[in-house]
Amino acid sequence: MKPQEVYNDLQIPSNSHLIDVRELQEYSAGHAQDAVHMPLSDLVNLIPKCTYDKDADVYLMCRSGGRSSVAVGLFTKAGFTKVHNVDGGIIAWDAAKLPIE
Repeated sequence: MKPQEVYNDLQIPSNSHLIDVRELQEYSAGHAQDAVHMPLSDLVNLIPKCTYDKDADVYLMCRSGGRSSVAVGLFTKAGFTKVHNVDGGIIAWDAAKLPIE
């Protein structure tokens, strides 16, 4: 999904989640507003602990979309039904001038 579409979806009160799968150093340097940090390197251990509704929209992002596409597969394999990759990652999010913390 395009960053602006994801941002718009997150503005509507709903059961949706934005997850940044980059490593801590990257995440700490700047991330999408309200994004939860779950690094791809530890995602296999974190997903089973995840308390999100498996039918909730889960948006995954990284730097440009490569790592988050891998994360989409992991979340889908774990039974999540509405998993989306943020096209272009944080690079596209920033280019669209969307909020970054």
